[in-house]
Amino acid sequence: MNFTTLKNKLCNGILLAMLATAAIAADDVEDLGDNVIPSSPAIGAVVPLTYFGPAPSSVNPSFIGPHQLLSAGRVNMNRLTVSLPLYKAESPEGETYWYVLTDSNDQANSEALGLLFSGKLTYAETGRGVRHAVQQFDGSVKFTTAKAGVNFNPKHVLVAGDAPNFFPPKEFKPGAIGEENYSPLMKIENVGGYIYNAPIVAKGTEEQLQ
Repeated sequence: MNFTTLKNKLCNGILLAMLATAAIAADDVEDLGDNVIPSSPAIGAVVPLTYFGPAPSSVNPSFIGPHQLLSAGRVNMNRLTVSLPLYKAESPEGETYWYVLTDSNDQANSEALGLLFSGKLTYAETGRGVRHAVQQFDGSVKFTTAKAGVNFNPKHVLVAGDAPNFFPPKEFKPGAIGEENYSPLMKIENVGGYIYNAPIVAKGTEEQLQ
């Protein structure tokens, strides 16, 4: 067998191997359905799925794939939503509010609660950057900062401009307006003094939320 024949056979072998690998990767992707979330790393490549190691965000060496950092939330891949626990709060004005937690400025605290760690939240406590609260015996909190709630009564309005210049809009009104001292950040004074990203998402009693 001369060198040219050997070279041709090797090239044909490599090509067949690449085509077979691409077919396997395509089969793996099809098995996942039309909505591949997150996208398979084999899409658009001739590298099989078995080649890819853990994602960079993985913190557990035995865990293969993306790592959910906000573990306090329940992910619904079909609806593309994340459900977070609701926490109750009372304002100095006697209003009931509901908020969610996503971030904490303390790493140990964020890991314990399944939140994102954001150390720079520590520097947010300036001016009206943080609303203050204390935790009560029933686990709810009471704001100590007055006028720090949200008004959910306004109706959201957005009217696009005339074509082809749809922006800026002809009319815009927000669907919720924060009060004078509202901030999505909150510091609970009597439980560690941590600063949380705790946006208010609803107002009213349990009966009104049902």
